[in-house]
Parts: sequence; structure tokens; C-alpha cells
Amino acid sequence: IEMLNAGFFTSPAGIWRRGDSLEVKARFPVPVYLIATDAERILIDTGLHPGAAEDTASHYGAGDALGMFELEQGASIADQIDLSALTRVVMTHLHFDHAGGLALLPDSLPIVIQRREWEAGKDPDAIARNFFQPKDYESVGDRIERVDGDHDLLGDGAIELLLTPGHTPGHQSVRV
Repeated sequence: IEMLNAGFFTSPAGIWRRGDSLEVKARFPVPVYLIATDAERILIDTGLHPGAAEDTASHYGAGDALGMFELEQGASIADQIDLSALTRVVMTHLHFDHAGGLALLPDSLPIVIQRREWEAGKDPDAIARNFFQPKDYESVGDRIERVDGDHDLLGDGAIELLLTPGHTPGHQSVRV
């Protein structure tokens, strides 16, 4: 397992931590993970999209709520790993700091996500309520592999996807 840094975002600390001021800014890393087995190279999440980090308003659209975030790309996933060597991607959820790099992936790469997360990402009310940015994931619909609940990714118990809703409707965690 290798952790990669796919950027940073800075935002009012009070959004994330109860009791913190909205006037004080906090900087957070955007980690993604690469899991290598004998037969697989699996990317967990994709980090920020470089276009969003360069200019959030022009990437997502003027007036978008992401204006409260300052995004720093650093190295994108495409700069850090050989994307053509990946065998699949697992999305924990569809927030911009996890799904933004989906557009950088090869067109044939399967993307594994919880069915309820994918469905929420298509529902206008759920999109607004969960702060999703459809531009991040709208082009990958035909490559989505939907799972329902806890799922043994490789069929051998080595990598399990665990349904952990709350942060988003179909959030999942990965146990290795």
C-alpha cells in the first residue's frame, strides 16, 4: 500500500471541526492510495482534478459553492503513477477531492463504487445535499461497477469494501 498526495485544500476550519472559527483557515491534504498485489494495481480515489485546482470557477462553473475552498494541485495522480498499469479504481465516495481525477484515467479502467453512492450522484437533490460536483464523474458512467454493501473485491478476503454511509449516502471504506 502506498499513499500518494493528490493535492491540498484550504477552507474555513469551522466547517470541519465543531467549535472552530469560520474565520480561521485550515489546510488539509488530499490522499489517495495505491494497492499493489501480484495481479492487481488498484487506485483508491483519484484526488483533485488539475483544472479545478488551477481555476475552480472555470472548471466547475462560476458561482459554484467550491469558491470557499482554495485548491492546490501539487502532483496529480497522472504525474505520480503509471495510470496504464492500473487494473481498477475504487471510489470511497464522490466528493471533489476524491473523484476529481476520474477524468485522467484510461477509458477502459473499471471503477468500483457503492450503488447507492452512484445513484445519489445522479439525483439532483442528493447532489445538492451532498455537495457533489457531477463534472468530476459524469464521463465515466459506462465503466462503473456497482456493489451493494460489504464486498470482497478480489474474492479472497484480501481487500474488502465496507459500506460506511453517513459522510455521503454510499460512502465505503477499504480494509486491506
